[in-house]
Amino acid sequence: MITKCKFCGGALKYDADIRRMVCEYCSSMFDVEDTEEEKEYAKMQAMSAGKNPDEAIGQAVFTPENETMDMSLYHCSSCGGELYLNQTEVASYCPYCGQPTIVFERMAKTRKPDYIIPFKITKEYAVASIREKFFKGHFIPKELKYFKADLLRGIYVPYYLYDMLYKDRQIIRGTFEEKNSKGEKSSVTYDFYREAVASFQGIPVDASKKIPNEITEKLEPFYTADLIDFQAGYLSGFYADLQDDSDYTLHNIARRRARDRFNKLLYDDIMAKECLTLKSNPTCSFEKEAYALLPVWFMVFTYEGESYTILVNGQTGKVVGGVPSDKNKIALWFSLITLFVSVPTYYILQFFFDPVLFHSSESILSTMWVPLALIITPFTVGLKNYRSVRKSQELTRAETIKTLVRKREGRKK
Repeated sequence: MITKCKFCGGALKYDADIRRMVCEYCSSMFDVEDTEEEKEYAKMQAMSAGKNPDEAIGQAVFTPENETMDMSLYHCSSCGGELYLNQTEVASYCPYCGQPTIVFERMAKTRKPDYIIPFKITKEYAVASIREKFFKGHFIPKELKYFKADLLRGIYVPYYLYDMLYKDRQIIRGTFEEKNSKGEKSSVTYDFYREAVASFQGIPVDASKKIPNEITEKLEPFYTADLIDFQAGYLSGFYADLQDDSDYTLHNIARRRARDRFNKLLYDDIMAKECLTLKSNPTCSFEKEAYALLPVWFMVFTYEGESYTILVNGQTGKVVGGVPSDKNKIALWFSLITLFVSVPTYYILQFFFDPVLFHSSESILSTMWVPLALIITPFTVGLKNYRSVRKSQELTRAETIKTLVRKREGRKK
């Protein structure tokens, strides 16, 4: 169903900048709860809850006609065109008329999200944030820095927020750095016993299989202060998916995240240089859970035959994703580093040492460590950063993300 303007019948879209529904044609503005479609959705929810159908007026415009693999066929209420949606999509665009579409009927038959964080970051702001990150990247190919803004799209990602009680008794080995009376440093280890209980509120877990958790966790934090009661109208103008991961998997991820937070609290209390848990006996209980849709902007681009994805937190503007590097720029950078370090070092050493002695093989061998250290240090740092970037690139090229994007490409004009 298309959320329509009651004055001209044009499609309404949620505007993150003014926090209201806006008509693309007559520029009328409405609060989400005042749209007719939102009222109809509430009536459909009442019908699905088992109330008397006569008490609810109106029917869903979309009617599933058949299923092909994991896709269902719907008809656009604006142009009558066919929409094929996978089993978790509840908001999309018509591929023919380009109108934003919400499948209210599907939502009425599934678990209704408890909360939603509407988009607070506009598309223009998200584009500017990505461009800023790209222009700061010295090795990013020039052609990628001038990407088309229409590549960016918004999607609501399903999350579960868990309140958890975590208890544990641990023996932790801490490594400390100490100095003796002569000022010499040495490492010593001590074992500690810790027993504690921690209460965690709102631990977020991505409930969609389409985006790897390693990526969505990098998008955090999402601030729960902006959570509001779910209203379907906020989905208009965006894509939206529902949960497709099992409760068993989500609970395991939540336990892992609670454990990591708990251990960090204990390690911070010990204040050692390094900590290692030797023994542990944890118990974890789920006190409360909430189902929420959280906002994410995403953009996919292709470079040298590979697809890359950039994600932007739709609440905070945080940018996440691996960007390809220009190999020629990297090679040039390392060459210049070697040149600018080696040549000055050579003349500095020649100045401080006897020229004859300096050119002897023994002197060269004994002093070569200086320029080598100056060359190896930036190389090592650069290699570490390169591996981190490569890891991000691999995550954003995951097959699940490609599937997520492929099913949406070409739907929006």
